[in-house]
Amino acid sequence: CYIFCFCPALILSCLLLSFATFSGHESPIGQRQERMSRILLADDAAALRGLVERTLAGDGHERVSVEDGNDALRALSSRAFDLVVSDLDMPGLDGMALAARITSEISAKRADVKILLISGLGEELHRAAGFPPKRVSTLQKPFSLDQIRERVRALLNNG
Repeated sequence: CYIFCFCPALILSCLLLSFATFSGHESPIGQRQERMSRILLADDAAALRGLVERTLAGDGHERVSVEDGNDALRALSSRAFDLVVSDLDMPGLDGMALAARITSEISAKRADVKILLISGLGEELHRAAGFPPKRVSTLQKPFSLDQIRERVRALLNNG
């Protein structure tokens, strides 16, 4: 709301309008989400995980965050997700091993789950070339919030 509101009812209306616009009813970049998607975030870097989580929340997605691949597998065994966003370099089960497990074992149950692998090491992302391109995509760090939004949107709509 760009006007100065002196009436309490107008102030409340302006706040509600602003909140509804940013809270997922319409994404910050102006495109409506057709339905809320469930996204699993796996990254051992808490700051990056939190930033990506808030970005996806702003676009109306339901998110679950975990710190490593083993926690991601546990989450996948208890709920259905539309997309897994995973860092490649994590302790325990890394992102590449997680993607391999998802595309082989979990495929039998849910063949439509997509995977976005992220890494600051560009040469590591080339290892993902063996996965089906309509199912697994990559994104090199550092990335902008618009880049991750666009990649998530492309994966979710490509199916």
